[in-house]
Amino acid sequence: MQSPFEETGLEELTVLIVDDNRHFRKVARNLLRALKISRIYEAEDARSALDALKSDAIDLIMTGLVMKPVSGIKLAEGIRKSDGKPYQKVPIIGMTLYSSFETIVKARDAGVNEILAKPLSARQLERHIRGLIEDNRDFIKGGSFIGPDRRRHKGMRYEGPERRADEPIGWSGTSS
Repeated sequence: MQSPFEETGLEELTVLIVDDNRHFRKVARNLLRALKISRIYEAEDARSALDALKSDAIDLIMTGLVMKPVSGIKLAEGIRKSDGKPYQKVPIIGMTLYSSFETIVKARDAGVNEILAKPLSARQLERHIRGLIEDNRDFIKGGSFIGPDRRRHKGMRYEGPERRADEPIGWSGTSS
């Protein structure tokens, strides 16, 4: 029987795994290898992650959100606020055992693209990576937020009272 991950189309990606747990980095690396991704860097903390980002072109960052001494949320904030750096807009997948509403909101507000609950599966990881590729949201800077547009626009036609004032009624969510 053929493996569902024989040809993923993801083979060309370069991924940086950032987590302070060595065992989890190994698990994540093995899941990426199952998806036929072989260019994988690892970092045990935010400082070594930034060193890796400066030294090579990274296509995707997978980071634990709850790490010490610097959280993955703070790492994402630093990456998003790094004006002019080639890695500022790199997609970030946050991974956490603690998927509380508060953690998710903080990660989203820090500019994390996607959030996955640990433990991960290869299918779950592939679905989220493909989602980042296929639904590449605009990168925006507005107020204190820098990161991927938090709204998922496809076919959205919200006309209720919570509609943003600068969106005309009937706004389709598409950009011209």
